[in-house]
Amino acid sequence: MTAPTLPGLEPAPTLVAPRPGSRAARMALPRSIDVLKDIAIEYGVCVRPLAMRRTDLNTGLTEVIDLPCGATREDKCAPCAKKNRRLRQAQIREGWHRDDEPLPPPDPATEEQKALVLLRGHLEFSRDEASRASQWDQVTDLDEAIQEVEEVIAAEGLRGRVAALRSTPPGTTTAAPPGMPSTSPAC
Repeated sequence: MTAPTLPGLEPAPTLVAPRPGSRAARMALPRSIDVLKDIAIEYGVCVRPLAMRRTDLNTGLTEVIDLPCGATREDKCAPCAKKNRRLRQAQIREGWHRDDEPLPPPDPATEEQKALVLLRGHLEFSRDEASRASQWDQVTDLDEAIQEVEEVIAAEGLRGRVAALRSTPPGTTTAAPPGMPSTSPAC
């Protein structure tokens, strides 16, 4: 004997499969158009293609071809909307939205220009070593050599400075000697 159940706690009725061939059985089957759209979305193909008739003028042969719809909204055609979104992102990266034309990129550096910049780097390294070793006479000589290389670099056609201008060497001062009046304006 089974135990009586309280009112409202009856077991859930089991779903009975619809009778084969009935309307309910046919409605439970997946629709082929939905399966076709799901596969098209999975492969990134337009789900609403436009049928266009194309006629070859030489042979007179006419054929129907499908063109993507080109939708920009995902609720209309998700694959076309994603493709158009990626296209717009690429166009923005490339600057298609600009009102003015971007400047052309600079010409690549020649081997001589690269060698001059490399020479300046070596001189700068040697200057730093001399500065750490407190060899101030070499520091001034290297500063003059760096200045000459900078002039050659500018004459060679490079824009800008390779490095910032140096202040006075650590051993020198710009302050007036003691007992001498300062020439700087008072604030």
